[in-house]
Amino acid sequence: MVNVFMFLFISLASNAQETIKDIFSLDPLYSEDNFVFQTLNYSSKSNRNVAVHLRCYQYHDSDSSCVLDLEFNDVHIRHGVHSVNLNLERNTKLRTINYPFLDVIKKFKLLPPGSYVTFIKIKDNEGVRIDSSEFYYNIDSTISGRSSIGRKLNRLLIGRNNRLPVNLQVTQGVSQQSQKQAALNAERLSRKLSRTEGVSSVNVTREGAQYLANYYKGIFLGYYHVEDRRTAISKVYKESNVFADPFNYPFASTSDEGVSLDSKAKAETITSRSSDDMSGSIDVLGSFSNGQESTSQLRNNYGELRGDVRTKLLNIPVAIEGFYTTQDIGRKAKASYLRLKYDIDKAKDDLTQSTNAYQSRFNQVSGEIKNSDQLYVQLVRQLQNEQFSIKKKFAEEYGVDGNLLDSYKGKAEGIESSVNKTSIVSKDISHVPNDSDVLAAKNKINRNKEKITKEYERITALQRKIEKYERLATQIEQQHYFDSVNTYSKLQELKDNPNVSYKQLVAASSHILPTSKVKSFMSGLTKLELGMLNKYESKYTLAGQNLKGGALGYDIGFAEVGIALGKTEYISRTGDVDRYNSYLARVDFKPINKQHLGIIYYGYSPTRQIIESDNFIKADVGVPSFMKPVHVLSVVYNGNITKQLSLETEAAASIKNSQRVTDIQYAKSSLRAGLVYCLPIIHSIVKAEWEHMGKEFENNSMPYTGAGTDRYSLSTQGSFLKSFLIAGVQFNYLKQESLVTTGYNVRWGIDIRTNSKQYPTIYLSYKPFSTFRRYDDTLAIPQRPITGAVSIARGSYQWKRQNSIMHRLMVTYNQNSSDMDTVAYKAQTAQASYYLFSRDMSISATLGWMRQPSLIKGQSQATYFLNSNVSKSLNTSVRVNAGVDFAIGTQHIQRLGGIAGIDWRLKNKPIVIHTQVRYSYLYQVNIEGMGNILAMQLGFSWLIKDHQ
Repeated sequence: MVNVFMFLFISLASNAQETIKDIFSLDPLYSEDNFVFQTLNYSSKSNRNVAVHLRCYQYHDSDSSCVLDLEFNDVHIRHGVHSVNLNLERNTKLRTINYPFLDVIKKFKLLPPGSYVTFIKIKDNEGVRIDSSEFYYNIDSTISGRSSIGRKLNRLLIGRNNRLPVNLQVTQGVSQQSQKQAALNAERLSRKLSRTEGVSSVNVTREGAQYLANYYKGIFLGYYHVEDRRTAISKVYKESNVFADPFNYPFASTSDEGVSLDSKAKAETITSRSSDDMSGSIDVLGSFSNGQESTSQLRNNYGELRGDVRTKLLNIPVAIEGFYTTQDIGRKAKASYLRLKYDIDKAKDDLTQSTNAYQSRFNQVSGEIKNSDQLYVQLVRQLQNEQFSIKKKFAEEYGVDGNLLDSYKGKAEGIESSVNKTSIVSKDISHVPNDSDVLAAKNKINRNKEKITKEYERITALQRKIEKYERLATQIEQQHYFDSVNTYSKLQELKDNPNVSYKQLVAASSHILPTSKVKSFMSGLTKLELGMLNKYESKYTLAGQNLKGGALGYDIGFAEVGIALGKTEYISRTGDVDRYNSYLARVDFKPINKQHLGIIYYGYSPTRQIIESDNFIKADVGVPSFMKPVHVLSVVYNGNITKQLSLETEAAASIKNSQRVTDIQYAKSSLRAGLVYCLPIIHSIVKAEWEHMGKEFENNSMPYTGAGTDRYSLSTQGSFLKSFLIAGVQFNYLKQESLVTTGYNVRWGIDIRTNSKQYPTIYLSYKPFSTFRRYDDTLAIPQRPITGAVSIARGSYQWKRQNSIMHRLMVTYNQNSSDMDTVAYKAQTAQASYYLFSRDMSISATLGWMRQPSLIKGQSQATYFLNSNVSKSLNTSVRVNAGVDFAIGTQHIQRLGGIAGIDWRLKNKPIVIHTQVRYSYLYQVNIEGMGNILAMQLGFSWLIKDHQ
């Protein structure tokens, strides 16, 4: 008995092994880098080399032609679910290939419309057949405006240099046009196609509309709907808006039957626009005046050029930002800058949109597959019933078993020879077949040989359709499986990861992206910047300084590495520009369980300009140089300790070239640690922070070194009364040490605000050790160390009328005090403002009081001021604004002025012209009498948006 059970177990195990078979699936041909590829998706149980034999046929009405018959040897397949791209021009054995057919795929990035069937045979090295299957595709004959050739045809029809009108009013539906007009447009477009693309076209009419049937080297490309120029522009404009929303219209070829979602998405990314995308703005401004206010430090006449452009260079998204002013002529500190950077955020956003569209479409297709399965089952049943009807009719007409048609493949001789009494079918159940019945059936079969052959051909034709639909249903399920495993599941794994890198996103999307993009160096690039950069790497290295140079970052898999090199610049107290040679290297390891770790090396040395300055101490023999810089090593870490508790730290040490790493001391180090704890029950956050900057910690390239400082901070903020009230309190303890003295300072800060649409909102705040909003804001300003405090009180209320007019009232009080060395400064401001907004007009008015020290007279000076402004749109192109400005001191009028301006948007052009005139009547403190200033500004803005 045991032996019997063992035998059954071994038999079942061997049968289970035999049921585990490789699965293969084919996508339609596609072109990349001037080659045509066939993608072979597979699920394999082992690693091995196989031989692949491909035959592809294109069907025309009742005929077919072979477009390729190729063999590939030593194709390596790996264990698991993967894919391989077979280059048709690097085959092992060429039997047949239609080169004009391949030229169409290369040139227009599309598979010519029609019905296709591809046969595949796969054998192992020993010649044993692994798989033999056939795959069906049906490509739509209507050219989509989203496809590559569709965009080319649109440009030829509306004009390459004709941009879409900015204020184009798109009407609902397509305007009717005469057949004659359509024929003239089609003839004109046909000539352009022949001249520019080498495409021959035939003018045809389909369902009352005008189309061009396009051919290239005798290969049919599809039908293009021809319309008049304005309707075409309107159509392209609407399509551009639809295509801009990937969730609304994910892919160009959604109607192609038998094509996998991965294949459609890859075709979309390959044919997507590359170097012709451009957006942004360029502003040109000229300012002319007969004088300036005494503290403005501006020239009477100057010009400015500002640009912010997003485009693609060599298919790489880049952002170019720049500013130039003629006031820089003769200045030591220049305001002009130029910055060029790899727009990684744009690249990631574009890919994220594509992957979101893919996932949205995948979920939709999952439901469609269930419906298609039911549809194919119904079609198969209908065809089987039709087969049964033919056999039944045959049995009724000839009196013999209808299955004889299949048994003898419709050959009348075989059917006739097999007729006997047992195969006779009688309509009368009680009747017993005899020899006369057999003879009559044979004679009738013999007389209708051709008819019987045709009936069998109908059965076989129906059987081919049955097998096709059964195979197509299986093909769609297999393709959906590979779509799920190769792309969808990988994207789902990254869905909840907020720190996913662009390289990880590219890797997960590899099956829907061009191979060149997946294997490109750019896929791992995380940062590439050149020009004037505002760099913040960490608090003790590059902490927001202006860096004139470049930065590069790259994802190497387990970590992201980066370098930065250039000169840090800021304005010193003397008004000069201090420059340091700076270079930085950074490694950020990939997060593990929400733990982030980074290591930073930063080195700097003073430039010759600083060393040669009169303020520099020449006797310092330890002066760092380019070959002997100051080294700063920093380790940054942040992560979650528990679900509610998170930690953020940085530890840094400065080392001169003459020192060893073992010489690092507490006085030469800087440490910072911050804890954040969330109290979910009462919706509060508690923050604790400690910072130590040693007296000998050296990083003179920072605007404010903070050496010899210890700071402790504890704060909490909570939400109360259903988020109506948000309140926080902060305790600050500051210890500052110099060579001979030590100072202590304790301050409390508060932050209270309400949040309501029904009641007025109130904001109260006191920020210690600050001249702005935060402690770090003060220490990062370029004018060197300043400390102080800010008190803010603000209330506002907003309401909206039924006529869509919105009103807003705001009252604000601000007190600002600061200390810089021995200089103290204190300013107070109180003001009340009213705003009105409507669809075409806005009004603002402000009444206030201000007290600030007068640097000339050495005493505080109070000022009352009033200003108002009105802006109104006269039409869709012109907007005007006007305003008045009035200020009075304790003894006399300080200012009286007015302003008026016009913004004019050119019709159908992305250009806005600005002009503004300002008059000021000023009391000059250091000059007797009054001052009259008349100024004018003239400029224009070019809003760049390329829809082509």
